[in-house]
Amino acid sequence: MLIDEENEDVQKFEIALPGKRIFVALIDIVNCWMLSVALSLLFPKLYDHLIYTASISIMTAYKIVAEKIGLQSFGKMIYKIEAVTVDGKKLSWSHVIRRNSIWILMLLIYAVYYYYLIPQYGVVLSGYPFVYELINISYAFRLGLVIILADLVFIFITPQRQALHDLFADTIVIDKL
Repeated sequence: MLIDEENEDVQKFEIALPGKRIFVALIDIVNCWMLSVALSLLFPKLYDHLIYTASISIMTAYKIVAEKIGLQSFGKMIYKIEAVTVDGKKLSWSHVIRRNSIWILMLLIYAVYYYYLIPQYGVVLSGYPFVYELINISYAFRLGLVIILADLVFIFITPQRQALHDLFADTIVIDKL
């Protein structure tokens, strides 16, 4: 419940169900994958890691700008949920950046991995089968999925159904009225 400071009215809101949150995350993942497929069709000669890094960058930028100006991600629009501060107020830039920290973290991991570690050590390490397999884009994609799943586990164990990024940003996700 929220108390409106101007009218002293009590506003009720419902915290979004975990199932909705998981489907929203899946929709965002599928959107990112579809964007990477579209980019690979538009630019067939680019390396996979460039395309995937670009698609994560575009999705992250979209999610940050959309949440700040009052829009939502595609999944949130479909399920009619929105992120607000724990107090029920609109998100500030700080909240939005912290909420999208998981996508930013994935982008940083991919950037360091593909643009520093592989060029620096890729030829030397490619003789080891395990490391050679890690260079594969599908393993990097799986790492991203593990990060997202680890983030979403918190929805089931926190009282206000907050994911790890929500706890970090002091936000909750509610059903739109």
